Amino acid sequence: MKKLFILLSIFFFQLSVSAKVLDANVSYDWISMAQSDRESMVSEIVSELNNSDCIPDNLTKKQFNNQFKDQLKDKENKLHYYQAKLKFLSTNDYNISGFFKGNILIMYAIQYRNDILHNYYYDVLGNLRFVDYVSYNYPEFPYFSKQYYRDGKVAAYFYYLNDNMQFIFDDKFKFKGVWQNKSMYDLNGKVVLTRGEFNY
Repeated sequence: MKKLFILLSIFFFQLSVSAKVLDANVSYDWISMAQSDRESMVSEIVSELNNSDCIPDNLTKKQFNNQFKDQLKDKENKLHYYQAKLKFLSTNDYNISGFFKGNILIMYAIQYRNDILHNYYYDVLGNLRFVDYVSYNYPEFPYFSKQYYRDGKVAAYFYYLNDNMQFIFDDKFKFKGVWQNKSMYDLNGKVVLTRGEFNY
């Protein structure tokens, strides 16, 4: 009986060690984390994303175009371009954020208040490039989203740990970067892109 208790204790101890869950209330600092901790965090998130099924898989181009026909071209591109260049704007109708390479605006994203489970990404000419489907537990952290190209194929996965930390993966779950505050970092903690604020 004592041996069984010891074996069960070891088993439950191992489960408690391996069942580490990311806490949305903890403030993680990507830059100062040890490399092994970064890699462990990324692996844990990939595992969680692989087990989620509340967002559709690939859409056909026809399905995508039918669903998002009103968003294929930003009808207020000039206004949104100007607002995005300001790096942040929140109106009664939407949030907007610009994405920059250096000081050059390369893209902007809009989240409409009457459509909070989608984010629309436009190039600077107002052409829709990507759409995010956000998980239904939004805005409770952590939540995630799938990003689709205009042809309906999955472009990327996003995992939102909290207001200040969002992880990005490609369509094969390969880590692409983590947004912490206004900067995107690679796995080694180097800045690769900056953005304005965006209140998801």
